[in-house]
Formats: sequence, C-alpha cells, structure tokens
Amino acid sequence: MTFKNRREGKNLKKQAAIWLFVGALALGGCASGVTKGTDYSQNTKQSAPAPELEKKPVDTKEVEVVSDKVTYYPDTKTQKPAQTEVAVKIIKNTVKKNKGKIKEDPNDQNYRDYVSGLLGGAGDLSPKERQALLEYVKYLSAIEKRQINKKIEELLKKLKSGKGTKEDLALLQSLLPIKGGVPLKDKGKPTPNKKPGIVKLPDKAQDPSELKKTTKPNTPKPGDLNPGEKDKPNKPEDPKPTHPGNDHSGTEKPDTNGGNEPNQKNPIPGQGSSDGNGTPQQPGDNGKPNDKNKPDDNNKPGESQLNKPEPNGYNRAKAKEYAYKWWNKRNNAQYGYYSRAMGGCEDCWADCTNFISQVIKAGGMKEVTNGNSYWYYSDKKPSLSWGVAHSFYLHMKQRAKPVENIWDLKVGDIINFDFENDGRINHSAVVTRKMGNEVYVTQHTADKKDSPISWLLFTGAKLYGFDMSTAKN
Repeated sequence: MTFKNRREGKNLKKQAAIWLFVGALALGGCASGVTKGTDYSQNTKQSAPAPELEKKPVDTKEVEVVSDKVTYYPDTKTQKPAQTEVAVKIIKNTVKKNKGKIKEDPNDQNYRDYVSGLLGGAGDLSPKERQALLEYVKYLSAIEKRQINKKIEELLKKLKSGKGTKEDLALLQSLLPIKGGVPLKDKGKPTPNKKPGIVKLPDKAQDPSELKKTTKPNTPKPGDLNPGEKDKPNKPEDPKPTHPGNDHSGTEKPDTNGGNEPNQKNPIPGQGSSDGNGTPQQPGDNGKPNDKNKPDDNNKPGESQLNKPEPNGYNRAKAKEYAYKWWNKRNNAQYGYYSRAMGGCEDCWADCTNFISQVIKAGGMKEVTNGNSYWYYSDKKPSLSWGVAHSFYLHMKQRAKPVENIWDLKVGDIINFDFENDGRINHSAVVTRKMGNEVYVTQHTADKKDSPISWLLFTGAKLYGFDMSTAKN
C-alpha cells in the first residue's frame, strides 16, 4: 500500500467517525454552523462523572416495555416548495454574513440542522421570508424523518436480538416522537396589578340606550399577539405595539434590568418588521409612533428581582449573562467535546442545545448522572440530553413544569421548538428579554441575540416552554 493510499484510508476513517458522530447527534434534532477554527483537542476538563452506559447489557423486560411503545414519524412528501429560491437566498446571505461555509445539500445533516436553527431566529425577517423558510424546513424535515424511522427500526431489531446495550436503548428512546406535552399559547397578557373595573348602573337603566351611555366599552387586551384579528362588536381596535431593535452586531451592551428597556435604534424586528424590500413596517399604525409602547412593568423583573436566585438555586441573571457573553461564539475551552469530535473546528457542529445546557448550568442547574434521565457534560462524551434538542426536551419534561401562556415566560426560562408539529423537537433557545407585546430568545445556530418568537405561534409550530424556577435541582 502506497503512502497516498494509507493517507486516503486514514482520511476515510476520520470522515466515517465524524459522520457517525454527526448522524447520532443530528438525528436527535438540533442545529449547526460550519466554519474552521481553533483546535481544542488538548482540553481534558470534565464537569461530572459520566455513567458508563456503552458496555452494560439491557434487560429483556426493559426492551419489551420500550418496544411496545415504539411509534414512527409520518412519511410525508419531499417535493421542493414553490418558494425554495427565497429560502435558499436567505440561507446563503446568512452564511456569507457570518463568514461560514456550508453547502446547499438537503441530504446533508449539517445543512438541514443549520436551516432549522436559522428558522428559530427568523423573527427579524419579513412574513414572506419567514413563510418561505418554514416551508423549506418542512421539506428538509421530511427527508430527515425517513432517516430517523430507519434508525429506529435498526435499533429495535438489535435490542430484540439481545445484542443491544444500555446506550442503544437510550438512543432509541431519544428518537421516538414525543407524546402529550403542553405547548405555549397566547392566553392574553396577565395584569396582576390591575383590578377589573366596576361599572355602576343608574337606578333607572331599563332602557338599553341608557345602558350604552353609562357602560364603558371593553378595554383591549395588551396580550393580543395578532393585531390583524377582527374585533368583536363594542371592542375597540387593540393597540399596535412597536418592537425594540434586534442588533446582532455584538456591540450592544447587556442590560441589567432583565432585558426590558426599549431599544429605539432599530425598531420593529418582530412581526411585520419588513416588507421584503428592507422597508420597515409597523403593523396597523402606518409608521406612526405608538405612545403605549412602553416596557411591560407587570412582567418586568427588576434588577434586584432578576438577580435574586429562585428557591431551587437557579439564577436567571447569571443565565442571561452567560447567554449574552457567548451568543456569537463558542466556549470550547470549557466545553470542548464537540469541537474535538469534529476534528478541532471552532463551531461546525449542531450547537443549539449544547449552548442552552451551558446557559442553564451557568444559572445554577446541577447535572444529573443517576436515575432514569441523565443530563451532564463530559469531555469523554456528554449525555444525549446535553447536546440533542429532542433528548433535552424529554429530560426537562421530567424535571420542570411547563409554561402554558407565552406571557408567563420569564428571562432565563427555556423553549424547545417543534417547527413541523410532528412530535420531533428541532431546536432549543433561552428567553433573554420581554418587552411590550413580544418575547425574545437568544440562541446558537444561527447565532441570534434577542430574537422575537411570538410569530411562530401562528405557523402551526409547537413551542414548549419550561419554568426554570420549578426545575428539580
């Protein structure tokens, strides 16, 4: 064998190892960016002792219990949507802006992961662009679900044959569609500091015309996310909020009051922020300033409140501080496993959930290395729930209480996204700001700081929020 052949053989083995790593990670549902950078292969730090699952055999009863609950994802069509060119242009522009490298290939898991992550931070795009990106994600997801179904079949067959391990069983469980869950909804913004008004009727108010003179009209609900919705009779039009800026330049100074102060530099990154030609649009107010666009004092955790740890030890201010510090870079010096596994690159792996795990750990969440649901980082190999969105959701579902109303989310709470509403968690993010009629998240892949998300409630996607003050710790 020549030197050239030996070298090519080593390269193929390296590529195969990377492909297996990416396949196992990406099939769990996450996001990724692709660039080259620093080699952190000498880092050997370990956060917690990792359970040795690989070599442990599986009890046949455990296999029977899981196999009885196995379900598959629906097999949907994989025809390219009509607005594919619009979506691809958005992807290329984002990659170019971030100086990354990614090849347009629907069969490439890295590419699919990147597009899913981009959709999670698409709140600053126009409605037309967001819709095009969403349809393209659904198209890519149909390809991925076929791969996942095949992997489920392979693992189930291996486990039933008696050759499977604890790790195989954990991977199988992490691939199955989720059932149940409490998705976020718009139930109206809570107003705990306001008491309902009492209308005193006159003694002689038998005539309906007299009642009209004395009865106050219904007041609009500031929690209404859909300003285009037709109002009911006797209900005035809801106020149309403007939204704060969404500067992702990295120069914005982190605020210390829970991320609630308005930013007047770049108005309206949220709903209807652009007409597709770069022209700012404000929903329903013809570009006029809105006097009612003020920080939401009722949901605004003050500086002292934000910095005060929750009863379980979770510190929302520290979680937010970490998210702001690392929103557009990677902490590979402390969490270097994924960089090394991908050959020493800077950020060429699916990082959305790895980042969120780091955020909540910085906020005080303790790692779990025993019981039936692990969550830990290890330089040898992190748990699936540490870096895989679907597995992360399954862990948090057992650990924390869900948030039902999007307006009840607080800074430091986490959100998991199922963009196609098919039982597959695609993405993870953390709430870092609440202001006016919007909730903002910070995320990796695509890297975004304070990106609005309420628009996703109207796309058919399911968002799952968790109250981190209730997480077992």
